[in-house]
Amino acid sequence: MNTPFSIGRTTILTRRSDRTSSAFRRLTAFLLVFFLILGTLSAPVQAAITVKEPDASLKNRTTMYVSSTLSGRHGLCVLLENVDGAGRKQFGLIDTGNANTSAMRAFLDKHGVKTLDFLIMTHMHNDHYGNTVWVINNYNVKKLYIKQFDSTWSNGNQAVYEKIIRAAVLSPNVKQIYGVGYGLSVNKTASPKASKSFVDFLKAHGKDKYKFKGLFNSSNTALYLGAASLRIFNWEIWASDGTSTWVPGKNFRCKVQQFAPDRSDNHYSLGVRVTRGSEKIWIGGDMTNLRLKNMRHAPYEGDEDRLASQIGKVNVAVLNHHGRGGSNAASFLRTLKPSYVVYTSTKAEIMSGGNSFAQSTLNFIRNTLRLKNDHILWAYDYWGSHLDDVAVTLTSNGKTSSSKSGSTANTGSSANKALTASLLPGNTYSNYDVTGDGKKDIVTISAPKSGSNFKGLSISVNKKVVWSTKVSFKDKKPVTLVRLPGSKPYVCISILSPSGNKGKGKVLGLYRYGKIGSTGSKFGLTESYNYLTHMPISKYTYRTSPSISCTAKRITVVTSGSDTLSSNAFVTFALELNKGTLKPVDTVYPYTTVMGKTGTIKLKTKTKLYGWLDAEKKSTTLAKGKKVTVVGVRKNKAGKTRYRIIDSKKKVWWIDAPSS
Repeated sequence: MNTPFSIGRTTILTRRSDRTSSAFRRLTAFLLVFFLILGTLSAPVQAAITVKEPDASLKNRTTMYVSSTLSGRHGLCVLLENVDGAGRKQFGLIDTGNANTSAMRAFLDKHGVKTLDFLIMTHMHNDHYGNTVWVINNYNVKKLYIKQFDSTWSNGNQAVYEKIIRAAVLSPNVKQIYGVGYGLSVNKTASPKASKSFVDFLKAHGKDKYKFKGLFNSSNTALYLGAASLRIFNWEIWASDGTSTWVPGKNFRCKVQQFAPDRSDNHYSLGVRVTRGSEKIWIGGDMTNLRLKNMRHAPYEGDEDRLASQIGKVNVAVLNHHGRGGSNAASFLRTLKPSYVVYTSTKAEIMSGGNSFAQSTLNFIRNTLRLKNDHILWAYDYWGSHLDDVAVTLTSNGKTSSSKSGSTANTGSSANKALTASLLPGNTYSNYDVTGDGKKDIVTISAPKSGSNFKGLSISVNKKVVWSTKVSFKDKKPVTLVRLPGSKPYVCISILSPSGNKGKGKVLGLYRYGKIGSTGSKFGLTESYNYLTHMPISKYTYRTSPSISCTAKRITVVTSGSDTLSSNAFVTFALELNKGTLKPVDTVYPYTTVMGKTGTIKLKTKTKLYGWLDAEKKSTTLAKGKKVTVVGVRKNKAGKTRYRIIDSKKKVWWIDAPSS
């Protein structure tokens, strides 16, 4: 019998035979023991991650189940289960794997699934969408996340995409469809290969177009499953100039098209990061990194290169594109630095001599990341037989003692890790250090609700009010606890006043617990950084709560809303701690991106064009009356507000902001 195993960078096939020398066996055993000891010494310690099926009685947890039956041999189907302190369960699904409805039913029924809070489709390939229509028709799916389909660049299945949208429109359970524009779907210019029957169907169901929530943006790609937060990545549409302007149906939609004949839907696959407390899971879909010279993509910065720093460190990574070549670049894995990886390919395919890229990835995981064999999880074994479903449970959350249930979790999280946690109105949290003294505090978020509005907000620490306001607001996530590793925590308060308040009382800033005033003994939250004072344009209306992430050195805040140019704009703030003070980085000032055609303006005067943001000497000019598309707004080092524009020849310039 042949028995495969791996030692370092070499795959060895042993054969039991009387002719095998005892010296060779002794050498092999020595090398095996040596590398096992080396891997053990360098293996990371995991306190809050378990990789076996959880006890059914375990509460306050979030578990990821990767189906072996539906995910093996290049498929993906991931079920997320959140269990609160009272034992209540919520479910979400990412992809539906290879077509097998009986296996799909068995997988969902095994975990007691009847309602899915969301269904996320990473891309339109049959090993990912196999059971999607069946799931929508047979389970209570509340929200569908799926990219607008553009057949000019995708080798995905247009017909199946249309079937999925039809099923979602007809389903009485699906209330919201994200990432798809109703207007674009019925526009033959934008979707040239859409079938006439599909367009006619949508028009006939025009009354249901309220379900369509439009294309993805920074706010609707953040969602929650109980105590777990999710963020969708790679939703941006990157045109040939690297901006997020999208002209539907045009071939310059993505840089890769200039260099590669392969326009696979894999290149536009969504990825999902799941966060509970300080613990994170990355689920990469079929995301690629198309910059490998022998794959003819050298001029293109791959999605892994672009997104790695945004995703940050994770505990578990479901490897991109099943662990195959063209994905999981060393630089990407080095940034994510997972302690566990999940393969959804067979060991035979990955370890075979014909897949050198995949072998290189596996060698990097073993020899550089130093993951032991029991931290490398497989959906299929070497011979292609199903293994048990991969189950990964996160329990380190520090969450939540609901005012309704009265239950409390006591897990906490280390001060040496980055932390981002939403504190929701009406809850008490018992395991976070808010005061910065290294001890766990009791934090209560009070916000009486009237209709759809909250009537004021009060934050109490250890039963003492440390911050309050009477301003009404609508946000469901007004308080976020943020901590850079090794530093005292920040409290981000985001109150975005509803219409009618005329902008009064808006708060968007970071606070720290400390002494109020230079004298006295009163303590509370004092402001460290106010985002509103650094806006590059004077008028900006926030619409949704910000998405906040925190890595080893940086705090990033993304908000969405409208400004003087666009009804669909978002702002990104990136801050780093420098000698105890938070300072803007990279862009010097916050960066507003104006999305879509609403950013088109007509020049009222002859306008100077600058080659880059801080250039004072003009490069050329545009005549009065010319139309340009504004894709960004920044202040340069001199404090001048400038717009980043694209002219009619698709060239990018900076212009001084027109006077209002």
